[in-house]
Amino acid sequence: MSKFDVNDARQARSAAAQAMQETADELAELEGAETPDADTIAAVLTRHDQATADFERLDRQIARHEAAERAAATAAVPAPSVPVPSAPGGPAPGAVPAVAVHADDKLVPSALMMGALAATRGVRAEAVKVLEAAGHSEISASLELATPAAGGFLQPEGWTGNMIEALRARTVMRRAGCDIADMPAGRIKDMVTGSEPVATYRAEGAAITVSEPTFDNRDLDFKSLATILSVTYEALEFTSTSLMRRLGNMQVNAIGQREDIAFIRGDGSANTPIGLLNWVTAGNTIAANATVNAGTVELDLLRCKGALDRANLASMLQTGWIMHPDTKTFLSSLRDANGNRLYASIDGGVLLDWPVYTTTNIPNNLGGGADETEIYACVFPEMTIGDAGRIIMATSDAAVVGGESMFQNHKVAMKMVAQHDFAPMHDVAIAVITGAAWTLG
Repeated sequence: MSKFDVNDARQARSAAAQAMQETADELAELEGAETPDADTIAAVLTRHDQATADFERLDRQIARHEAAERAAATAAVPAPSVPVPSAPGGPAPGAVPAVAVHADDKLVPSALMMGALAATRGVRAEAVKVLEAAGHSEISASLELATPAAGGFLQPEGWTGNMIEALRARTVMRRAGCDIADMPAGRIKDMVTGSEPVATYRAEGAAITVSEPTFDNRDLDFKSLATILSVTYEALEFTSTSLMRRLGNMQVNAIGQREDIAFIRGDGSANTPIGLLNWVTAGNTIAANATVNAGTVELDLLRCKGALDRANLASMLQTGWIMHPDTKTFLSSLRDANGNRLYASIDGGVLLDWPVYTTTNIPNNLGGGADETEIYACVFPEMTIGDAGRIIMATSDAAVVGGESMFQNHKVAMKMVAQHDFAPMHDVAIAVITGAAWTLG
């Protein structure tokens, strides 16, 4: 029996939904004709019923699969102790108290998996035994079936979604609503629309004008983002699940922070993605007024907002701001001549009707006076993050990390690799205010 592929099922469900809509429209037109054709209506109705049945079947299958994934992610049962093999020449294997798994912690399965691999020198069969003995049978089964990859193994499918979700919570660009596109083959080709379809009015009986969208030559290609941390074998011999969770959080945080820097300000050099700052058009780049007061700030904000409003994009309802936290505080403090706060709504995360996202990955020490920053406005569904949908993990006690020998210092290196790229569907979906000395100092 072939393995159920949830991504294929989701695509098939989408196709079934589209077929339902198309046949429903076709039926409405046929039934509204002066002389309805019963045979044609019956044929289209059969196709509609089949599409409906396909959609409902796939929807049930996907729901079951997603429920099973959620259950597996939280069903790790703590055991009284976790046997961890000692280092060569060290003390006999000891026992590590297990800590109850937090149901809302998406990283626990991956952390336990990585910890078991680290403790057993990367020997997967031994790591499986460690997890099995601890009562984590779901995790051990996934690790046993994990696919080998260059330099490690692919995070099993059941846990990859948890890792991506954990990453989303730590990154502004993912959290704000950028479109996540699956990139399993390492590339998405010609993903930017060069020209849109055109709709025209027509006379009764007249032919419909045909328009064909064009696509610009812009590809997304894998960019590998990796982090390595080291931990002593002594820590692994006398540790708990909480440490592994903490280490996992540290690695995901490191990847998330670096990813945000690339997606916001990356220049594409040294195998990095190109970010918002280097995709934005010259016309949508607004140099902030050198004189800073309530009036000039408002004008700059409105110029930036107007640049996106004029783009007339269908997904404008999901437009927002990205700025440094100090910029948000500065805007919150601005008052008019009567002492009324101009942007009181920013305390609730809204500025000029758009949500506000903050990150320290936007500098606030730019310019000659080291007091300038950038404010971005973005139609987030127009931004595409091409994601491999997989995490590569590996451990080694023979590696040399930062000039330090893991073997000599009785440590193990833990590696995590994510693969992705970033590009806008339309460059005009980005606007940025540059050189803004919007500070409280």
